Amino acid sequence: MSTSIQDLAVETHNKGGKFRVLVTKNLPGEDWLKVLTSAGAQVDICTAKQTILDNASITKLVGDKCDGVIGQLTEDWSDELFGVLKAAGGKVYSNYAVGFNNIVLEDATKHGIAVGNTPGVLTETTAELAAALTLAASRRLLEAEKFMRGGKYEGFLPNLFVGKLLQGKTVGVVGPGRIGFAYAKMMVEGHKMNILYNSHEPQPEIADYFNKYSDFLESQGGTRVTARQVELEELLQNSDVVSLHCALTPETRHLINKERLGMMKPDAILVNAARGPNVDEKALVAHLQANPGFSAGLDVYEDEPAMAPGLAECSNAVLMPHIASATLWTRSGMAKLAACNVAGVLRGYPALKSAGDVLQFVDADPGSVPKLAPSILNAEAAVRRSTRAIMVSSASGVVLPRGVEPLPATDQHELERVVASLKAKAPQWVGPPPPTRASLLRACLPTLLATVPGAAAAGEAAKGSYGSGRAEEALNWTPIAICLRELAEAMEAGGAPPTLGSRRRPDGQWVVDVFPSGLERLLNAGFRGSVWVTPGQEPTQGALYARKAAGVPGPDAGVALVLGAGNQVSVAACDILHKLVVDDQVVVCKMNPVNEYMGPFVAAALAPLVQAGYVAVVYGGGEVGRALCTHPDVDSIHLTGAAATYDAIVWQGKPKVGDPPCTKHVGAELGCVTPYIITPGPWTDAELAYHADTVASALILNAGHNCLKVELVVTDAAWELRPKFLDALRAKLAACPRRVAYYPTSDEKFQAFRERFPEGVEELGLESGPGTSPWLFKAGQSVDSVDAQHENWCGVLQEVALEGTGGDPAAFLRAAVEFANERVWGTLSAGLIIHPATKARRGLQGRGDGGVVTGWCLCHAGAAHSEAFDAAVAELRYGAIAINCPTTMCFVNTCLPWGGYPGSTPQDIGSGNCYVHNTKLIDHPQKGVLEAPWTVRPKPFWATQNPSLEGMAPAALKFFAYPTVWNMIKVIWKTLV
Repeated sequence: MSTSIQDLAVETHNKGGKFRVLVTKNLPGEDWLKVLTSAGAQVDICTAKQTILDNASITKLVGDKCDGVIGQLTEDWSDELFGVLKAAGGKVYSNYAVGFNNIVLEDATKHGIAVGNTPGVLTETTAELAAALTLAASRRLLEAEKFMRGGKYEGFLPNLFVGKLLQGKTVGVVGPGRIGFAYAKMMVEGHKMNILYNSHEPQPEIADYFNKYSDFLESQGGTRVTARQVELEELLQNSDVVSLHCALTPETRHLINKERLGMMKPDAILVNAARGPNVDEKALVAHLQANPGFSAGLDVYEDEPAMAPGLAECSNAVLMPHIASATLWTRSGMAKLAACNVAGVLRGYPALKSAGDVLQFVDADPGSVPKLAPSILNAEAAVRRSTRAIMVSSASGVVLPRGVEPLPATDQHELERVVASLKAKAPQWVGPPPPTRASLLRACLPTLLATVPGAAAAGEAAKGSYGSGRAEEALNWTPIAICLRELAEAMEAGGAPPTLGSRRRPDGQWVVDVFPSGLERLLNAGFRGSVWVTPGQEPTQGALYARKAAGVPGPDAGVALVLGAGNQVSVAACDILHKLVVDDQVVVCKMNPVNEYMGPFVAAALAPLVQAGYVAVVYGGGEVGRALCTHPDVDSIHLTGAAATYDAIVWQGKPKVGDPPCTKHVGAELGCVTPYIITPGPWTDAELAYHADTVASALILNAGHNCLKVELVVTDAAWELRPKFLDALRAKLAACPRRVAYYPTSDEKFQAFRERFPEGVEELGLESGPGTSPWLFKAGQSVDSVDAQHENWCGVLQEVALEGTGGDPAAFLRAAVEFANERVWGTLSAGLIIHPATKARRGLQGRGDGGVVTGWCLCHAGAAHSEAFDAAVAELRYGAIAINCPTTMCFVNTCLPWGGYPGSTPQDIGSGNCYVHNTKLIDHPQKGVLEAPWTVRPKPFWATQNPSLEGMAPAALKFFAYPTVWNMIKVIWKTLV
């Protein structure tokens, strides 16, 4: 129905709908309109003739009642218009563009207006136009076309419109994001050009692509192409073509100015299909006029639709009217994404930072598009309508998640190729001697260190950061660095690396001390890490390598599938290394969709192993996982995740009786309701605060999305300091910024916890922005009321107070161990906090081969509770036990085994049936035990509020990879400043 609003022609659809949405220009296609009307919106489309609407016209169109607007890049959306929209009851504005330099986001957020854009759908079309501009400029196509239309062609001439050959030349890409990367691939695959790229962060996917493509070229008898990340000045000086693909920011405005134009080659080509103001247009005109061999291809302009004086007259400039996205699929897809943004916010759907896989929106039936607002730039403005919004914001050192794009699933053809390639490479992996493996592992250390900054930035984008910059995300790579180095050392030692000695307990069980060694002893004074050997077994090492050295044939070379965990990148990477070195198999790792964005960084960090053909990383959901699990050339499976996943693979929906239908070996490291046992003792106020922080740190890390996250605090109800300890714990949690619970189903987990405990749940934590969740604490539980059977996997914590032990440490330890063993689900890890005065040294029987004989506890001698403490450590049925430190430390120190306590069955898998890490290659580990000093000074890196962490993290990673005196000094210095 056509009407008019104050002389502006309007076409109305679904009149009388629940919402009113204004569209300032008619858009291509029909699906976008169906999306809005299916959402219950009345859609008013302005069909006025003028190309650009001014603020007065838009104000008339918004009127007194308008819920949302889809507008154009040519409109000025700042304080005035957002104020008008807010006054009309508006909630959302979406640009019909990926760019948003016509929008002042701060003004939109101030007025509570969510702002959307349309990324992803323009990638290939924009890259194609940039490539077309490059070709048109290099071959002078527009000059030649004008020449022909002017009737000037009189026959072939040798020097007529001689251009520039692109084959084998160098193209510089400024801003190698989605579009820049797509453009680079077009120029490389079409013209075999070498690439220089300028980016603030490492781009491992670019290096990975060029390595693979160069391998292909060599296999076809061609020459390798190169790709290097360089500073902008080097790129400009050495590129034959410079193509801009960067966003418009204050830093990139006039990025290409008179000075930088002067750095470029006299016959270079400048291409800009990104943002007009990235180029100083007046300076460009002067440069084109003064350098006839120089050329430019432009689709955007500094002051559209105007051009700088003289530009139109430059015959060495190819000029397009902002048509980079001008294909029907792209333009109609942009309209559909904009409609999904508006409909999603109005319907209260989750607001994402980026749509990522836009096909799920663009190609879906309009009535069944995903229930999401696919690309909201300031999702905090939509949070009132969506508790699952992914936000962009910062306050008090907090950076909220910006979101990351999903990666496309690996298709079936590529999966077949990957598995076949690994199968062919497997014999080459098992054949060479250990030192050859050591060289490959050590070669990964520099690539890992180079990868970490970009990975930390990606982790911050996905999860946020909460007061320590990107340090937490960077330190997630610590176990990988340690594992690589220690496995290299193990290979250099032929599979039996030195330990710190073995000792035998009175019951005959062997204990092997493994941590700390070398210079680590200076950074970890007072720590002690030991591997407890399964009773009845000897403390042997490296059985696989001993058999190889003796010439005993092992199993056939095989391919292992690692199903990576979705929470921490270190889990997947260390699982890969374990399967390679301990199980002697090459590896295909399928990343979990939750953190698949880390896959390219894992591949980049392990590049020497990937390039040698021993490791591959693939992507996808359940279908890809099933295809690999059932692939006949995949010989074993290792997963870190949930028991339900293990059951689905092993039992395939059948009753868990008898032998499982899956005949492959399936190793699993699963979850746990992690208890922290707080032993009563004579603690000072400072000690109460210190260990309250120990517990708090185990809750907040990674927003509580960890299998080692503390779930239960076990206390003695009669301990006179219990109230003070709980108050100290509350105070620590209250001072911790609330975090965005990014893991899928987190909202449901929080809600289930509240429903289980409708009363008495405390909400703690510093308010740190919209969409963040409080730390939930339920204190005062009894053994009957506590929920010790559900792993919450989010920021919730219970305290259970044991009755009947009268505050006696020995009685409490016995009761706490029984409770943890018999009433708590899982056997992965447990914490035990005990005052040095509550325990004493206890002598152990020495092995007589140089092993340490001085007893289990290195702390002060004290009262008569040492036997109870020793018994507690021995009797706790957990694969990792951390004493006076978070269980995180057991995971980080990879010389300790990590996995569920032995004894699970396929019918009742519990916390799993295998271990990883164990870099000393102890053959029969039962559990790992790590004891820390009662307190650590200066503040330990696991502390909840550590101001030195951001500066210390890079130095620590360097030390863990290369433990030299100089690197140790840098860690100490960064810890103190």
